[in-house]
Amino acid sequence: MHLIILGVRVARMTPADRYRIRAAEFTAMARGETDPVLHGEYARMAQGYLRLAILADRNSHNDIVYETPLSPDDLPGSAGET
Repeated sequence: MHLIILGVRVARMTPADRYRIRAAEFTAMARGETDPVLHGEYARMAQGYLRLAILADRNSHNDIVYETPLSPDDLPGSAGET
């Protein structure tokens, strides 16, 4: 994904990139926190956002195809079958 701004090609930020940024913010908060409880919570939040980034990367490679389910009349053995 790319966006062109003023003739310059710029890569768009993916959801995974946004999760990594949040993880970095929570990591920085954990490093600066002296309260052990808050430090642990910030570190866990950072890990959670990193997991979300991994999942977002995986999901970005999936092609989702929706197929309309068969109606009851289209099912084998239905009354509408001749």
